Amino acid sequence: MRHSSLPSHLHAAMTPSDDSSPSEILPPADQELYNPTPLQESVRLRLLATYQSNLLFFEKQFPYVYQELLKYEPVIPFTIMEDGNIHIKDKFREGTAAYFTEIGRLQFKYFDDPDSRVRVVTRFGYLYDEKMAAPHVDNPHFYCPIEGTYRFALIRKFKEMCPAEEDRNPWPDFGENRIPMIIAFGVGYGQDLRMIVETYAMRHLVVVEHDVADLDFSLYFVDYVSLYHEFKFRGGKHFTILVSPDTEELTNDLLLTIRGHWPPYFARGTCLHYNDYRTGEVKDISARLASGIHQLYAGWGFFDDEVLSLLHSAQNIERHFPLCVREEPRTFDKSIAFIVGSGPSLDHLWPLIEQYRDRVVVIGCGSSISVFMKKGIKPDFYIEIERTDFTYEFMAEPRLREFVKDIPLLFLSVIPPGCFSFSEKPLMILKLVDGGTQVIDIENKYPRFSTGPTVTNAGTDFALRMGFSEIYLLGVDVGYPKEGPHHSKDSYYYDEKHATEYVTQVVKETDVAMKQSLSVPGNFDDTVESTTIFIQTRDNIATSIRIHGDDKKVYNLNRGAAIKGALPLRPEEVVIDCTPEDRQRSLDRIAACFTTDYPRDVTRNLGFLADQMEAVHADVRNIFSQPIKNKLDVCDVLADLNFYLFARKHQGTAAFPMLRGSLYHMCNIFYDCMSQIRDTQRAMEYARQGFNIILEFLLAGREVIETIPEEALKRLAALSPPAGE
Repeated sequence: MRHSSLPSHLHAAMTPSDDSSPSEILPPADQELYNPTPLQESVRLRLLATYQSNLLFFEKQFPYVYQELLKYEPVIPFTIMEDGNIHIKDKFREGTAAYFTEIGRLQFKYFDDPDSRVRVVTRFGYLYDEKMAAPHVDNPHFYCPIEGTYRFALIRKFKEMCPAEEDRNPWPDFGENRIPMIIAFGVGYGQDLRMIVETYAMRHLVVVEHDVADLDFSLYFVDYVSLYHEFKFRGGKHFTILVSPDTEELTNDLLLTIRGHWPPYFARGTCLHYNDYRTGEVKDISARLASGIHQLYAGWGFFDDEVLSLLHSAQNIERHFPLCVREEPRTFDKSIAFIVGSGPSLDHLWPLIEQYRDRVVVIGCGSSISVFMKKGIKPDFYIEIERTDFTYEFMAEPRLREFVKDIPLLFLSVIPPGCFSFSEKPLMILKLVDGGTQVIDIENKYPRFSTGPTVTNAGTDFALRMGFSEIYLLGVDVGYPKEGPHHSKDSYYYDEKHATEYVTQVVKETDVAMKQSLSVPGNFDDTVESTTIFIQTRDNIATSIRIHGDDKKVYNLNRGAAIKGALPLRPEEVVIDCTPEDRQRSLDRIAACFTTDYPRDVTRNLGFLADQMEAVHADVRNIFSQPIKNKLDVCDVLADLNFYLFARKHQGTAAFPMLRGSLYHMCNIFYDCMSQIRDTQRAMEYARQGFNIILEFLLAGREVIETIPEEALKRLAALSPPAGE
């Protein structure tokens, strides 16, 4: 391992001495090179100077990559020949530097052909599926589904301005030699990378390398300093290098980089390049990215959803249900929680619940309640998070309604108000990023829980913050065997007899997701299958453990996916010495965190929200006022909007969660439409009109917010009083 700023052979090369060994002053060489010719010496010094310059540049510009290079002990697989040519000993093939330069040219030629480029996703398709492009339209479950109206407007305007198929590009196109973002898989020997930078004007370049040896080797042949400056000179903004031997980690780093710097849709249809003679890891990363891109769209939310959440929260807070106003700051000994999901592992883990039921706190999450009902065992808490009326429909089923009436219902504030009437013990918690949360807790006083994308996230985050010393995950598989079931056989997923409309829809969506599954590391098996939603659930649980699990032990008992921070534990290894008295003390501590003594002034706070939305409209209008001459200029505007939203200028306000997702979705459609239009001037006109449509949506959204107080009061009057009154 290198502990200095330069590899040892570079120190020797800069200060050669008579007693230096050939390996110290030369790359690995044949015996006859003990006495190098002047030409060999000149080539050696040139290579070493390039390496040294690059390493110093990386230390300043790419410090994280630089640290990885320091860990690597270089093995230099090339020999300087007497004629000054460089013979490369590649791990897949051998040849001269000239030969590998030619390979680079061929790779670039392949990349330069738009029809041959490797791409993340397929061509445009959903633009012509108006139902997919604009959900919630004509959906009676939503109070005021306006977002779809403006999504439709963007698509209609595109079809109006570009009606003929011959006027449209099958792939995103931004003009001659212009690309918003290029993701380069593998540096190779850097020749094709150099040619791409010298040929294309791009805003963002991401180099993804799984083999630090290849990156280190490229430092001899690629002048990264001049490459970087050429990139900047041609209008580049972000030059990023990612390196890791772990393909899943590398993919996650890439997805986080995209999420944090640029609109995710820049990566859809974006050009990739990689050297086809490389190992399968490169193609694995490409495949994982293609699937992972969909994760970047998960959890954006919609304005229509958020309005519904806001309406429900306004009603629920006015009814003054007990609210979680604090969390346990300490971890208490002998306080254990079982977080129970409905994954397939629950079938063989159920005996543990039966064995320890009276000694641990059991939190049943979502659809697992159907398993509890079938087994005749009640959890200490039943938690639900979904805001639509489908939740009410599910809970209203007579058998379930009777079963849950004396179970404390731990609900998000966004839950349909009617659901609270099903319980004699309703409890309310606040969602981490939610417009309703901001209206309820405008001063940010109360705990806000990470509750998605699935209900097991809410259960785990809640347990972590309630002071439990040990937390066991049962049925929280977030994965499944390749040929096995995706949920417990006792869950509603396999109960056709009592399936509601909601359950049927969930089952269909699960079946579709499974057809696009990915292999992920297993908890006990090498790999298991998973879906994008499950992967996001896994990652968010890991985040909760990282943030809140310092002094807690979290155990993963499932045959599903591995979860970072959760220790694999087989059921036969579980030993719990808690008593019923310990369990009761835990329940008492949780009860003390809830109170009805909190302020409620929804109408005033909604007035603040309307003002905040007006401020967002003004900011977005200013971003859209930038001059645009070509499609890359439009991409710059979208990137500025993304930065504005991602930087969370309005995170402390309700306007941020209300509008961010819809702006992302609408700009996504806008981007795809604009990039399809061949003619630049027509594309610019579409861009200007598209910007106006988005601004109109923001104004319409503000008008909807102004109707919420009156609508909430009207709906409250139609509801039965809260339980216990």
